Amino acid sequence: MRCAGCCGDEGLECVPVDVYNVTMEIARIKPHQSQHIAHMSFLQHSKCDCRPKKDVKNKQEKWAQKPRSDGPSYIPQTWSLHDPQPWQSFLMLYPESGKSRRVCPTRMDSRKSKRGKGKGQKRKRKKGRYKPPSFHCEPCSERRKHLFVQDPQTCKCSCKFTDSRCKSRQLELNERTCRCEKPRR
Repeated sequence: MRCAGCCGDEGLECVPVDVYNVTMEIARIKPHQSQHIAHMSFLQHSKCDCRPKKDVKNKQEKWAQKPRSDGPSYIPQTWSLHDPQPWQSFLMLYPESGKSRRVCPTRMDSRKSKRGKGKGQKRKRKKGRYKPPSFHCEPCSERRKHLFVQDPQTCKCSCKFTDSRCKSRQLELNERTCRCEKPRR
């Protein structure tokens, strides 16, 4: 598992909190030539968390010199990247920014409670619950994805190469395959 995903706030990034090492035996085979076993180590993430970005610290120090008119006059001057306490104090100073998720989504994480509903308990709907927008698009073409460019907002696929690029080589752009081909006559 690798830490990845969105934290819901531009000032935060998904970082590993707990890691462990995995060593695997990998068989490297070259048909009709050779084969041998290699040992490779991989760093796996077992727990992830949203923490302030490294480049945000400098911006926060500059921002701390100028108090905001709509906020309190005290702003922490220095924040440690791996200490969550200063960020929590920021969330207490500006609670409207606390809507962001502080735990980043991972494949191993289970967000649902393990406890079931007891007898007579109703399932309550949480109002104002933050759900990050899903920008996952289906790939344009599995075999030829290097020939396509995809717009992440509309999920629309378009050719990486332009018609003018193909014409400069006396070819025509086939928009279905996104390849420059010889013109048919």
